[in-house]
Amino acid sequence: MEKVFEENVSKGMVAVKVDIAYKRAISFEKTSEESARKVFQKLVNANEDYKMPASDAKPLQDYLLFKLLDMAENQARYLSEWLETVPASNFFAFGGDQRTVENTYGQMLMAKQIL
Repeated sequence: MEKVFEENVSKGMVAVKVDIAYKRAISFEKTSEESARKVFQKLVNANEDYKMPASDAKPLQDYLLFKLLDMAENQARYLSEWLETVPASNFFAFGGDQRTVENTYGQMLMAKQIL
């Protein structure tokens, strides 16, 4: 999962769609790796036509979501650190539609906080 995530980030991925939230309650809980591993092993060892009940799959789904969120947080941290090291004179990430330097600087600060 981490390898695929990093590969896609390097290809320009900027967002991840988590569609499992459309199929189950949005109540995700921190789950141990061991709990997730048990569910995963059950799926790996099951027949192809096995349908796992949603309640049984929840620990694995929860664990993977939090793992994904951790990876996304790390990417955001790297971006934030990069933004801090780039001189302001070399950073221009939005259109120059402001009439004053102060407004351009203010927009840059807002963008930096958001990113």
